[in-house]
Amino acid sequence: MVNDQKAKEYNIYADIGLPNAEELLQKSKIVFAIDKEMKARRFSVRRAAALLDMEPQELSDILIGRFGDKPLPWFLEKLLKLGLRVELTVIHPERKANRVSEKTVSYDETSD
Repeated sequence: MVNDQKAKEYNIYADIGLPNAEELLQKSKIVFAIDKEMKARRFSVRRAAALLDMEPQELSDILIGRFGDKPLPWFLEKLLKLGLRVELTVIHPERKANRVSEKTVSYDETSD
């Protein structure tokens, strides 16, 4: 269990001193989900790129970790284009007794 928790918290981007390490980690998790969905649907890069409104080379670059300067919402939009549901959890530390409250918000293609 302890190893699982450490794996969840591990951020290679922080370890190597990159700026915006947390954002890079989130982008890589999204790209992993995109790649996993592509494989589950047996999509070629060309077919997936067409669905995601991007060039095949751009998708190939992203799949190997070349995120460029694309903002995090751009990556989230790609999950929605694949028909996946996105859940964001907002964590707000409460001031009393160091408790943490969470709020989860879900988005899918039918959300406004």
